[in-house]
Amino acid sequence: MSKSNIQRSICLSFVLFINLINDDSAQAEGAQLGGKIWAKMSTDLMEDKPNPAFDVYRGFVTGSYTFAENWSSSIIVEAATTKAVLTSIHAGENISLFQAMIQGKKLLTDSDTFRVGLAPGQYLVPLYKKLGTRYLGRTLSHYQGNMGTRQLGVSYLASISDLRFGIQLHQGAKTHGKKTEHDRAATLTLGYDLTKELGMMVSHEYSQTIDNRTPDQNSTAFAFYFANPKYRAALEASHSLSKGSDKHILGLGLTTNIEIIDQWRLYGRLFSGNEDFKSVVKSGFVWSIGPSFTITKGISTAVVLDNKESFDNSDPVRVVSLVLAANK
Repeated sequence: MSKSNIQRSICLSFVLFINLINDDSAQAEGAQLGGKIWAKMSTDLMEDKPNPAFDVYRGFVTGSYTFAENWSSSIIVEAATTKAVLTSIHAGENISLFQAMIQGKKLLTDSDTFRVGLAPGQYLVPLYKKLGTRYLGRTLSHYQGNMGTRQLGVSYLASISDLRFGIQLHQGAKTHGKKTEHDRAATLTLGYDLTKELGMMVSHEYSQTIDNRTPDQNSTAFAFYFANPKYRAALEASHSLSKGSDKHILGLGLTTNIEIIDQWRLYGRLFSGNEDFKSVVKSGFVWSIGPSFTITKGISTAVVLDNKESFDNSDPVRVVSLVLAANK
């Protein structure tokens, strides 16, 4: 295989959390202001003369305010110079709202939540919390472009015993950061805990445009997960179909985050699917693997090898990332 057919680089990424306001008066008033910064240093090892590059590529300014016993608001302003993935390339400056919502809890039952605005998605965000792998890489449905980490609209979530359900009426964007292809969408999500550690989630989204300029689309995501402090894993399936199209985009994936010894963990993921899936993601299959180490509570480091195999004569991509993440 020729040198030009393989891309290899080392990325150093880290996240800093900064409390801008965290005094007693702010806490008493229910106000919090903070921020997060991501940066990376990378170099292409295949170059004759490697040229390391440093980029502060993404930052958050976060704020929240509790104004009643059951009501609160939050906002996240994002400034980015690259796409929000570890192995991204420079994409130009961009400042946008990542999250802006008003939230009410325990309005009708002791377990319900009402949200209006740009709010977390009901499938991806809970799955990332179960796995604890967001800073290491995307899950299958997120990688494929189904569902969204943030949705602009109105949502309601509640639970009855071990059964959770939610509905969202929102703008028909596929995932945060991608161009909106549909004007409106509705998402229904169900979750069920078989045991304290074992459970499943399924989410279905129907998207459409007002003037039919884009075909209606149905997207479904399913995850069967196991999560405890030591062992975390999810089997996932992701499917999408556009009206009038004979393409059934079906992906299958496995994501793991397993404790090896003490503070050491092993992260891994493997994605593949049918021919339509491979043509969409431009890869025969995708896999990632690497160890992570918990330095202290909220601060972890990891070395991750990401591999994207060639499809239809496209060039394969192999990237090694050294990651440092600190979260509130």
